[in-house]
Amino acid sequence: MAWPTFLSGIFATVCAAVQILGWITLGSILFKKIVRENPLLGALAGAASCACVSAIFCRAGFAHSGCASTEIMAFAALLIRWRIVLEIATSIAQALRQWLTVNRALKLLLILTFILYWLIAITPPREGDAMRYHLAHVRQIDRENIWESIPDWNYAQPFGWSLNYLPFEHLGRPRN
Repeated sequence: MAWPTFLSGIFATVCAAVQILGWITLGSILFKKIVRENPLLGALAGAASCACVSAIFCRAGFAHSGCASTEIMAFAALLIRWRIVLEIATSIAQALRQWLTVNRALKLLLILTFILYWLIAITPPREGDAMRYHLAHVRQIDRENIWESIPDWNYAQPFGWSLNYLPFEHLGRPRN
């Protein structure tokens, strides 16, 4: 069943938000004190650890298990350390709220920019999309359940960040 693009976009956005919060939480486990001041470092560390685990599973021929394990890692960390995530999210929201109250025009511009970027992100891919090419290998890994060597220089190695897209590819979101 094909989902309407808008519902698919909302579902993918919620999944991505949970994933990013999970990455921040994983990062807070790795870098306890630093992440409270710099959540971006937590997100990068969590994403890198998930990509590493995913790559190991994919290379071993267990792509679907790798997909599940990275989601379980992020979700378990989120459940275990939810207070820290709530504290970080609150501090980010307060800083953003304080920053946006300074200038109403800037606030309107940022809201419109966010809406535009979100609408662009949820549109189904076209043949000319650069992301379609990069994610084609991730789609193949999901379909074949293994990361096989391919005798092609550009297509042979998925980027580390694109392996973090594997759960979305497995769910078939956000494309229709």
